[in-house]
Amino acid sequence: MRAEICSCGLLIHLVENDKKELEKKSSIECKLQGWKKPKLTLYIVDEVTKRGPLENPGFHIDVTPRAVSPEHREQYDIYLSKEHFQTLTNPESWLEGGYYISRSLYDRVEFIYLEIKKPKS
Repeated sequence: MRAEICSCGLLIHLVENDKKELEKKSSIECKLQGWKKPKLTLYIVDEVTKRGPLENPGFHIDVTPRAVSPEHREQYDIYLSKEHFQTLTNPESWLEGGYYISRSLYDRVEFIYLEIKKPKS
């Protein structure tokens, strides 16, 4: 997993190895690129029970500490439902990949998944 903070919010890139790891242990961590390199943990859960302002159902983000500007955040915890994860990581096309986006009180969060599959002959 690679995550970065850009002008539009958080951008999270997942690949096939990340998918396999998340299917085994339901969470994965990385350091965000930029600023003070806060830690980001992505959790895949059966049901997302929390929901903040502007967040889509099946998605939630917590940041620590809360009342600081983005460059001073130390931890991002992102919860994504298994349903959204399955849709994201099982793209229809063998080349395009999956995409999911949600707004939140803190940032816009984009997930991009890329898996290159051999076309069926």
